[in-house]
Amino acid sequence: MNRTLDGIEIFSELSPQERARIASLCHWRVFEKDQYILDKNDEETDVYFITEGGVRVLNYSLAGREVSYADIGSGACFGEISALDKQPRSAAVIAKTTTQVAVLSAAQFEDLLRTYPSIAIVLLKKLASFLRFASLRIFEMSTQQSQNRVAIELLRLMETAGKKSPDGQTVLLSPAPKQMDLANRIGTTRETVARAFKKFTDDAIVARVPKGLIILRPETLHALAENIES
Repeated sequence: MNRTLDGIEIFSELSPQERARIASLCHWRVFEKDQYILDKNDEETDVYFITEGGVRVLNYSLAGREVSYADIGSGACFGEISALDKQPRSAAVIAKTTTQVAVLSAAQFEDLLRTYPSIAIVLLKKLASFLRFASLRIFEMSTQQSQNRVAIELLRLMETAGKKSPDGQTVLLSPAPKQMDLANRIGTTRETVARAFKKFTDDAIVARVPKGLIILRPETLHALAENIES
């Protein structure tokens, strides 16, 4: 694995020489698939930059059920919140595949923010985007039934990973999203997602095919997503 920070988003406005200098300050680690990188309430405050691979950010309910927050890929960073406020980790992070990270201490990270304003600006934009998404999730949880939240998550997958048919009428998700992953993302159970999938299949909204899942009627998913409960 190459030890370079050239693909890290928050360093994108720095020169190659500046990125190389920061890389020399990092210590580098490789995590295997499903290995914990951080756990909730850990007290260490390092910042991690994903140079290869990807991670999943997750938490657990009081009953012990896993709730996924986000999947983060190569070029992103995590751990910056604890580095800034010096509080324990608010979530766990596990490797989705073999993943290499470059690691800086909180003190080193703060020095970079003071030295390079462009890093601070990109970081602020990242945190603002996270706050917007978190607010949207809270709104969905408080106003939408589980079936509608499944529809919303399928729409998100369509936007990020969907492949439109030549006529633009249907969308293929390949591979098909796993029901447990969807349940973790929207804060419900796999059984609830399975019931929603059966309903969508019976109503010819989606169809399973060998290559994945076809969204036959995206407009119906949009209608469900906009059906706010009073």
